[in-house]
Amino acid sequence: MTKAQNAILKIIYKQKHSTADSVYKELKMEIPTVALGTVYRNLNQFAENGVIRRVLRSNAPDFFDENTLPHDHIICVKCGKISDIHLPGLVETVNAHTKTEVLSVELSVSHVCKECMDVSVSQSVG
Repeated sequence: MTKAQNAILKIIYKQKHSTADSVYKELKMEIPTVALGTVYRNLNQFAENGVIRRVLRSNAPDFFDENTLPHDHIICVKCGKISDIHLPGLVETVNAHTKTEVLSVELSVSHVCKECMDVSVSQSVG
C-alpha cells in the first residue's frame, strides 16, 4: 500500500463520513504534492473492494464511511453533520409493505440536528 493510500484510510477512519474534498484537504497537509485525482481514484478503489463504503447522495457530494456493515444515516440539512442511525425492524417493515424479500436498505434521513435547532432558537430569542 502506498503512503497516500495509507494516509487516505487513516483520514477516513478519523473523520468518519468523509467527502473526497475533506479527505483531500487533510491529505494535502501531510502530502502537499498529492493530486485530487489520486484521492478520488483511491476512494473509488477502496469502495469497490469493500474496504470502505460509498454512500450516494443526490444533492450533495457522496461520502465515504469506514463502517462497511449495513446501517443507515441521519443528515442535518443545515450543518451537514452525518451520523449513523439504527432503526430496528426496518427491513421487516419494508418486507411486509412490499410483500417481497428486501435484499438491502440504504436509508438517509434528513433532519435539523439539535445543535442547529438550539442555534436557531437562541438567534430568534436574542
